[in-house]
Amino acid sequence: MAILKLYELATRKVEDPIQEQLDIINSTDVSLLITLILFQLIKENRSTVYFDTFCQYPFEKIEIDDYHDYHNLSVYIYERCISDFLPTSLSESPITFLDNTKFTVDTEFIVSKIIEKAHKTLLEERMFTENISSHYADMIEKYFELQKECNFKRASEIINHRFNYKFEVGNEHYRSYIVDLLDVVPECIEINFIFKKDLALDAESKVNNYLIANPPSEDLIEFQDYILNLKFANGRIKIPFESMGNDRFRVVEMLRYLELTHQIEIQDWIGKNSHWEIRLLSNEMLSLFIPNIDLLIQKKESTPKTSMVCFTEDGNLEYEMKEPIFDLTPLQKVLCKKLYSEKENYNFETIDIELAVYGGDNTKQSQEKLKKLIERLNGKVRDAFGIKEWIHYGANNLRRLV
Repeated sequence: MAILKLYELATRKVEDPIQEQLDIINSTDVSLLITLILFQLIKENRSTVYFDTFCQYPFEKIEIDDYHDYHNLSVYIYERCISDFLPTSLSESPITFLDNTKFTVDTEFIVSKIIEKAHKTLLEERMFTENISSHYADMIEKYFELQKECNFKRASEIINHRFNYKFEVGNEHYRSYIVDLLDVVPECIEINFIFKKDLALDAESKVNNYLIANPPSEDLIEFQDYILNLKFANGRIKIPFESMGNDRFRVVEMLRYLELTHQIEIQDWIGKNSHWEIRLLSNEMLSLFIPNIDLLIQKKESTPKTSMVCFTEDGNLEYEMKEPIFDLTPLQKVLCKKLYSEKENYNFETIDIELAVYGGDNTKQSQEKLKKLIERLNGKVRDAFGIKEWIHYGANNLRRLV
């Protein structure tokens, strides 16, 4: 059956090249994630990133059919997942939003990084010491050759009052030099994208529509079962990058689909600290972690809302229709009357409050007395209404928080 399927794919007539490229983009989480990151860079007006941005994910755990056709994972990412959007391959790639890409080598730490990687590899592969040493020695030698080819002389060029550590590499040097450097020190190689922003919106719309038309519905239960084991706090969970290696669902495809259908929110597809942070939006997703979510929402909507503590005409405080369990002292009443003299005003100068409560000159003694008066009143409000801090005291300003 597998051989027959391959034969059908190889011999079928391509009637819709756009559909074929969408199939390729969405065929693995590798190509889909790279595409989503490119869309994000465009929206953030960013054009330059270090290449290790694309290499922090456990792509090696994902089964990629044509991966063996490429020199290494970094080359696969660039030639298979990025270059597809370049106009040089327009005949094969009808969806394009890249005008060009350029590589820049950051030389400041590159040699020490290569040596560090060599040392780590030697410790892991002790049986191949000679081959490993020779490989990394050749790489360092080729790196210095690349410097000469590009006429780079760090000490002769100063940019912004410091030595220039970077040089641009022409496309003619990609195969002979950059391929190996991308594999070993992607953190020292910058890639600069020249985007066609006018075409990016249309490209993103095509990818989005494809995902919505081909929902991963069958895998939703598996995904929900997986996230139940993650920590839930403030309506958010952190999806680890290592989830890309599971064989139950495609995590990037699932997250993007849930985002497009407004069930979750994810602001950063690059992620940080080896995870993506997502906010759960739909009741279906929230109910996985909050029992009786519908009843809680109904109760919240039916509860009368009072936005602030009120100072009543009879000289007392009221909050959410609760009867106060304390009486205000004369000075506290003067303070509250001043705080509510303008209902829409929540901010006051401390000196004005001091003069209203104590009169006379502003002194350290009057400041200390006002501070203690507010502390005692905050304590009463906290005990009666459960409000942690009602009035925030500052040396120059007071603020009524509720």
